[in-house]
Amino acid sequence: MDTQNTNQTRDENLWKIAKKRAEFKRHLAAYVIVNSLFWIAVIASAVRFGHMAYWPVFPTFFWGIGVFFNWLHVYHGDSDSLAQKEYEKLLSKQ
Repeated sequence: MDTQNTNQTRDENLWKIAKKRAEFKRHLAAYVIVNSLFWIAVIASAVRFGHMAYWPVFPTFFWGIGVFFNWLHVYHGDSDSLAQKEYEKLLSKQ
């Protein structure tokens, strides 16, 4: 399929939303992979040395907060749609 024709027919607003969602999915994948590696390393060292360290709780928790707010922004916080809703409220009050 011709990419130039595809670019001309797609809705730019939908394209921006799709790009944000794809970026979120990459962010979520990085979060899961990196935090899994942290926990695997801690568990492996606990098996080897008999002492469990819980330091991965901190990056898992705080990065998780960042992932949550990223998800909230991408899937529920489109500023254009929020502005449109506020505009419609103001119009209805007139």
